Amino acid sequence: MMGVNILRALAVVASLLPAVLAARCGPEYFPVAGTCVKVVPTTLTWSDARARCQAEDPPADLLKITPEKLLEDLSRFINTKFPEETGDRYSYWVGGHGANQDWRWVDGSKLSIKSNIWLPDEPSQTQKGFTKLVMASAVHGRRYLVYGPEKSTAQGFICEH
Repeated sequence: MMGVNILRALAVVASLLPAVLAARCGPEYFPVAGTCVKVVPTTLTWSDARARCQAEDPPADLLKITPEKLLEDLSRFINTKFPEETGDRYSYWVGGHGANQDWRWVDGSKLSIKSNIWLPDEPSQTQKGFTKLVMASAVHGRRYLVYGPEKSTAQGFICEH
């Protein structure tokens, strides 16, 4: 009987979690897989997009996609909430940067080039730049990381706090 009560209590807590997280996220931010994200459909360079996130009150930064499951949840969220920005040519800056085989998230943590969040064959051994989130296939709607050169732009960016 005690096990049933514990399961019921856990179910109640789980049902309240989305509302608690949404309240914590604040205006213009949405809860996605335990973090708060803001999708901004504005064409900028990576550096300008990062500066815009950091200028928020409270300060934010470009999205760090960890754990990797966040990418699936984020893809579903964008497909549902921003259907007009889901085309295969639409890309979003997120918080990865690097050169050759040394890629990092904006907080300094390691971004593995062998991770399955990268589009196959991205980045190459000699590429330097920043991470864009792109849709690889409209069939399944999942997005992947690709590299973008320093002065390139993306059609949007994603802040996190």
